[in-house]
Amino acid sequence: MPGKYDDFVRRANIKIFEKRLQTETDPGVRSILVRLLFQYKIDKIPDIKYNLTDINIVQK
Repeated sequence: MPGKYDDFVRRANIKIFEKRLQTETDPGVRSILVRLLFQYKIDKIPDIKYNLTDINIVQK
């Protein structure tokens, strides 16, 4: 069953990153979003070495 949930989370993250890219103006954050979006779209979970809340990607 984990694969089913992993796929759900992957698709949800893709939607979040695409929506965030529409309004994000900070070049650094945009660069991270583009990289994460690319990695999720090629079906590879990225190796994140930092907390996404620290760079304000995850909305609080």
